[in-house]
Amino acid sequence: MFGISGGEFLVILLVAALVLGPRNLAQALRLLKSGLQKFQRWSQNLRQQSTVSPSALGIRQEDIDILGSFDSRELDPRRMIRDAVQEELQAWLASAEATQTNRQTTSEVSDPSPQTYLTNQKKGDPS
Repeated sequence: MFGISGGEFLVILLVAALVLGPRNLAQALRLLKSGLQKFQRWSQNLRQQSTVSPSALGIRQEDIDILGSFDSRELDPRRMIRDAVQEELQAWLASAEATQTNRQTTSEVSDPSPQTYLTNQKKGDPS
């Protein structure tokens, strides 16, 4: 309690008893007791006020069910970035594969390699 160990608390009580004396100590204990009782009543009242039913506040059961099924991990920025990068990478790979397939098809029709070009030049073909 307040960072005070049991031994330190006993020393504080002993010093208070010596300083206040027997009459004032009894009065101080009564004041402390009444203060604690007021605090307990206030705490109990606060608990009762905070336990209001959702329907009294105008909150529908469907909204409560939606919030109950909500997964906050879906809103993790790291996960969002990772998913976006992964989607872009997959799109890029698909595009690269399509381009590679297209080039292979085109190279089968007319191979633009230097070796083919030199061979065609020797034959007299200008393409």
